[in-house]
Amino acid sequence: MADHDLVRERQSEAVPVAVVGDIVDRERREQIRKNVNEAEMLRKNFEDVAAKQKEENEAYIAENKAKIAEAQKFAKQGAREIIADADARREAMLAETMAQVEVLKSGVIEGAESEMKDRIKKIVLHVLQNTVPEKAVKQSVEDAVKVVAK
Repeated sequence: MADHDLVRERQSEAVPVAVVGDIVDRERREQIRKNVNEAEMLRKNFEDVAAKQKEENEAYIAENKAKIAEAQKFAKQGAREIIADADARREAMLAETMAQVEVLKSGVIEGAESEMKDRIKKIVLHVLQNTVPEKAVKQSVEDAVKVVAK
């Protein structure tokens, strides 16, 4: 047989073109359906993962907001305690300073009174030309200072 006879014989055995087109169309449709289903599944998985991440982020943010609020509360309480402690120390220092001032003031006053009494005694003794005993002049000056102080 000749080659062209062989080709004709094979063409007669071959599947008609319309049948081949149907098979290809079915395969394409099946592949498209698979691709669409896979894309839908991927989209759904992505949405699930995104929703889960969003929930985790919101939980993380809420937790950190709570921690920040607690830290601020703790800091404010600490500041109040420090201020109260500083106020107490200031008051104690003021009281101590006032006590020291009073001690110094009374010492100065006592010293001034003693010096004044001695000077008055010397003046009176000098005026009286030592005719009156020193003890009597001293007692008289102290009594006079008491009377004047009232």
